[in-house]
Amino acid sequence: MKALSILMVFCLVACQNPNSTSKQETVNKAELEKVAGELMDRYYESNKSENNDDLNEIIADRGIVMGTDPNEVWDKNQLLENYEQYRQDPEMAQLLANLSFDIKDRRTIISENGSQAIVVDVVKTSFSELDTRSMSIIEKEGGEWKIVFANVAFLINNSDLARIDSLIIQ
Repeated sequence: MKALSILMVFCLVACQNPNSTSKQETVNKAELEKVAGELMDRYYESNKSENNDDLNEIIADRGIVMGTDPNEVWDKNQLLENYEQYRQDPEMAQLLANLSFDIKDRRTIISENGSQAIVVDVVKTSFSELDTRSMSIIEKEGGEWKIVFANVAFLINNSDLARIDSLIIQ
């Protein structure tokens, strides 16, 4: 009987998920949603900066950023280099300095364990008549929330595609 009890305890312990804790930590999703939104707002504002300091802090070392142009697929270092080049071009420097971002809609998904957030924004920007959709994945890196993936795309109504295609073909 004693051996059976020991065997049952052994089986129960062996079947436990090693990654789970006996006390489930409570994730404050509302607070994480606020933190994620603030990071995204800071990211938009960092595009206007005269240096790369804020972008360097916000983007994870392993981060990937995709812009609206098909050629804009950058790792962190490439992103920082491109922004530095933009600032050397007077026309681009002026465009960056005068950027504005009006968040029309923001949706945030927080992972169950609170280690990751996905933020999807519909944004009216000063550089286009078309709205954009910005999607970012945010994770903690070294105790700080960082953007590990960001993608920006222009929003075009499906009903306008034929007209836009005809303009491109001409």
